[in-house]
Amino acid sequence: LIYRASRVRGCDSSIAERVATQGAFCEVHHGGGIAAWMFLVDDAPQGLLESARSSYRIDIAVATACAEGTGTADWEPPIPFALVAESICSYGQRGLRWSGCPAEPSGTDPVASIKISLEDASDGQADRFGARSQAVLAQGLVVDGALWSRLESEAAGFLMSEATLDAALDNGQHRTAL
Repeated sequence: LIYRASRVRGCDSSIAERVATQGAFCEVHHGGGIAAWMFLVDDAPQGLLESARSSYRIDIAVATACAEGTGTADWEPPIPFALVAESICSYGQRGLRWSGCPAEPSGTDPVASIKISLEDASDGQADRFGARSQAVLAQGLVVDGALWSRLESEAAGFLMSEATLDAALDNGQHRTAL
């Protein structure tokens, strides 16, 4: 749903995919992924798109850290943690560590700066994230009902439903290619 709702709000396919991946990961592992998305669309007309585009700065910080030992990504205005949550976990599994956010962040926590550094020691986060993912796959995830309903409403504007398309065909409102 986050993907479709992001497309409705002006994100192209690749940015919507990133927002959906980051937001879903955050919702599962930190909470607040859907709430962060809502904040961005309520904040400003282009808030989601601008923040999503700026979230790629973390990738530049990672490239710098790999080359120089440390790298920093800065955001002004700050972006919600939800837009970088999965990236941080993924990079952490490859030996990179981050600082600049609370130890136990929520998706709605604002992030103004993240420092990425090379570090050999594992912090055990990968095991925790893997176990949480398995639990959610097995048992499901409880999310805020009002936020979910709103997300469904936002996503409903993406393309057309099959029922709408079928109704057009049933009423003879289609064209055939010659």
